[in-house]
Amino acid sequence: MVVPPFAGQDVVRATPGLSDDKGYVPVQDTYQSKAYPEIYAAGIAAQVPAPWQTAVPIGIPKTGFPTESMAKVAARNIVAAIKGEPHPAGDDGAPLALLRDGRHAICAVGDRQPG
Repeated sequence: MVVPPFAGQDVVRATPGLSDDKGYVPVQDTYQSKAYPEIYAAGIAAQVPAPWQTAVPIGIPKTGFPTESMAKVAARNIVAAIKGEPHPAGDDGAPLALLRDGRHAICAVGDRQPG
Protein backbone atom coordinates (compact mmCIF):
# COMPACT_ATOMS: atom_id res chain seq x y z
CA MET A 1 0.00 0.00 0.00
CA VAL A 2 1.39 3.39 -0.96
CA VAL A 3 0.15 6.49 0.79
CA PRO A 4 0.94 9.76 -1.00
CA PRO A 5 2.63 12.51 1.00
CA PHE A 6 0.42 15.03 2.71
CA ALA A 7 0.78 18.73 1.99
CA GLY A 8 0.32 21.76 4.22
CA GLN A 9 -2.13 24.52 3.37
CA ASP A 10 -1.15 27.66 1.45
CA VAL A 11 -2.92 29.93 3.97
CA VAL A 12 -0.73 28.51 6.76
CA ARG A 13 2.42 28.74 4.64
CA ALA A 14 1.58 32.38 3.80
CA THR A 15 1.57 33.43 7.47
CA PRO A 16 5.09 34.68 8.30
CA GLY A 17 6.90 32.37 10.72
CA LEU A 18 3.93 30.08 11.35
CA SER A 19 4.95 27.05 9.28
CA ASP A 20 7.90 25.21 7.85
CA ASP A 21 8.59 25.20 4.11
CA LYS A 22 6.04 22.38 3.61
CA GLY A 23 3.22 24.34 5.27
CA TYR A 24 3.17 22.44 8.58
CA VAL A 25 3.06 24.22 11.92
CA PRO A 26 5.98 23.34 14.25
CA VAL A 27 4.32 22.57 17.59
CA GLN A 28 5.18 21.92 21.21
CA ASP A 29 3.92 18.74 22.90
CA THR A 30 0.82 20.77 23.84
CA TYR A 31 0.17 21.28 20.08
CA GLN A 32 0.76 25.01 20.51
CA SER A 33 2.64 26.70 17.70
CA LYS A 34 6.28 27.28 18.63
CA ALA A 35 6.14 30.71 16.99
CA TYR A 36 2.62 31.75 18.04
CA PRO A 37 1.68 30.07 21.37
CA GLU A 38 -1.94 31.28 21.05
CA ILE A 39 -2.32 29.12 17.92
CA TYR A 40 -2.83 25.37 18.20
CA ALA A 41 -2.37 22.88 15.36
CA ALA A 42 -3.35 19.21 15.24
CA GLY A 43 -3.62 16.53 12.58
CA ILE A 44 -2.35 17.37 9.12
CA ALA A 45 -1.60 20.97 10.15
CA ALA A 46 0.95 19.94 12.80
CA GLN A 47 4.60 19.32 12.02
CA VAL A 48 5.38 16.12 13.88
CA PRO A 49 8.97 14.97 13.41
CA ALA A 50 9.56 11.23 13.17
CA PRO A 51 11.27 9.97 16.34
CA TRP A 52 13.37 7.54 14.29
CA GLN A 53 15.38 7.36 11.08
CA THR A 54 14.69 4.86 8.30
CA ALA A 55 16.43 4.05 5.02
CA VAL A 56 13.38 5.40 3.22
CA PRO A 57 12.20 8.73 4.70
CA ILE A 58 8.71 8.47 6.15
CA GLY A 59 6.34 10.79 7.93
CA ILE A 60 4.17 10.37 10.97
CA PRO A 61 0.57 9.29 10.29
CA LYS A 62 -1.75 12.21 11.01
CA THR A 63 -5.16 10.93 9.97
CA GLY A 64 -7.99 9.28 11.90
CA PHE A 65 -6.93 8.07 15.32
CA PRO A 66 -3.67 10.10 15.56
CA THR A 67 -5.53 13.28 14.62
CA GLU A 68 -8.22 12.57 17.21
CA SER A 69 -5.54 12.08 19.88
CA MET A 70 -3.81 15.33 18.88
CA ALA A 71 -7.12 17.22 18.93
CA LYS A 72 -7.94 15.97 22.45
CA VAL A 73 -4.55 17.16 23.71
CA ALA A 74 -4.96 20.53 21.98
CA ALA A 75 -8.50 20.91 23.40
CA ARG A 76 -7.32 20.17 26.97
CA ASN A 77 -4.58 22.76 26.56
CA ILE A 78 -6.92 25.39 25.09
CA VAL A 79 -9.24 24.95 28.08
CA ALA A 80 -6.26 25.29 30.45
CA ALA A 81 -5.13 28.47 28.65
CA ILE A 82 -8.62 30.00 28.87
CA LYS A 83 -8.79 29.19 32.60
CA GLY A 84 -5.26 30.51 33.17
CA GLU A 85 -4.10 27.10 34.39
CA PRO A 86 -0.83 25.31 33.55
CA HIS A 87 -0.97 23.23 30.39
CA PRO A 88 -1.36 19.51 31.09
CA ALA A 89 1.13 17.03 29.66
CA GLY A 90 1.06 16.23 25.97
CA ASP A 91 -0.23 13.14 24.20
CA ASP A 92 -0.02 10.02 26.34
CA GLY A 93 -1.60 7.47 24.01
CA ALA A 94 0.22 4.84 21.99
CA PRO A 95 0.69 5.70 18.31
CA LEU A 96 -1.85 3.93 16.13
CA ALA A 97 -2.38 4.11 12.38
CA LEU A 98 -5.11 2.44 10.35
CA LEU A 99 -4.97 2.29 6.55
CA ARG A 100 -7.55 0.68 4.28
CA ASP A 101 -7.67 0.49 0.49
CA GLY A 102 -11.05 -1.23 0.12
CA ARG A 103 -9.71 -4.81 0.11
CA HIS A 104 -6.80 -4.68 2.52
CA ALA A 105 -6.19 -3.06 5.87
CA ILE A 106 -3.12 -2.29 7.91
CA CYS A 107 -3.05 -1.49 11.60
CA ALA A 108 0.25 -0.26 13.03
CA VAL A 109 0.59 0.16 16.79
CA GLY A 110 3.72 1.61 18.34
CA ASP A 111 5.23 1.88 21.79
CA ARG A 112 6.17 5.19 23.31
CA GLN A 113 9.94 5.56 23.20
CA PRO A 114 11.73 7.31 26.04
CA GLY A 115 13.33 10.59 25.15
